[in-house]
Amino acid sequence: MNLRSFNKTLAAIAIFLFLAGCQTMSSSYGVGSVSPEDRAPFPPGGNSGTWKGSSLVVDYKYSRTQSDLDMSGTVNFLDNITMNFVLLRDFQISIIFVDENGKVLVTQGLATGRGAFDPISFHVKMSAPQAAVAMSFSYKGTAIEGGRDEGGGVTNFWQYPIH
Repeated sequence: MNLRSFNKTLAAIAIFLFLAGCQTMSSSYGVGSVSPEDRAPFPPGGNSGTWKGSSLVVDYKYSRTQSDLDMSGTVNFLDNITMNFVLLRDFQISIIFVDENGKVLVTQGLATGRGAFDPISFHVKMSAPQAAVAMSFSYKGTAIEGGRDEGGGVTNFWQYPIH
């Protein structure tokens, strides 16, 4: 085998391994489950409720027909965040739909936030999996103790109920 053939073979193997790795990553999306204590019921029709995380509370209401979902709500930060920090940076919250066994079906972003720890409202229209019988929420953000000139500390907070 000459050097040119060897390089072509090596390149083909590298491309194959890269594509195989991409396939593995995309097929693992949605793998995992959510424990019963982290789930809220998701019955057909409409419902309202409250979901509590370690740093925030989500008050929500929705209307569900077939696979269409119209959901609105408010994210309120708890005292462990609002009494210790002054600025919010890079906040994201998502909804997680699960089946009767708690297996993750799909996740969908709901809202983002930055600035003060004021309540964050959301209203989304999306598709929801027909097999979804419960939902949960995941979030992440950065809390800052003081302004940049004040030398405030930075803390990351999150809740990711998928295991």
